[in-house]
Amino acid sequence: AVDMSDLEKTCEMIVVPNPCIGRCVFSLENCEGFIGPVITFKIFDALGNVVSTAIQNVNEDGNIHYYFNANNLLAPGVFILTGEGENSKLFKQIFIGQE
Repeated sequence: AVDMSDLEKTCEMIVVPNPCIGRCVFSLENCEGFIGPVITFKIFDALGNVVSTAIQNVNEDGNIHYYFNANNLLAPGVFILTGEGENSKLFKQIFIGQE
């Protein structure tokens, strides 16, 4: 049986701020039961190359916050962020800017 309260929850990936200038936070909210105990964040460049990977544990409430320092890793541009767990995969377009 499906609990109607589960249907109202939407697992969401949020990037704050976006554009990411210097440092930003990747968050997953309302993801309990949707992604499993571990999430893998990957950032892809415009050519589809993986330019950054991070593996994080998911909190008991299904939320996660990963602090990302763009200054050390990426040139300014448009990138695709994925968050992949055992049960789902989320996508978000992010913009990396300069300070």
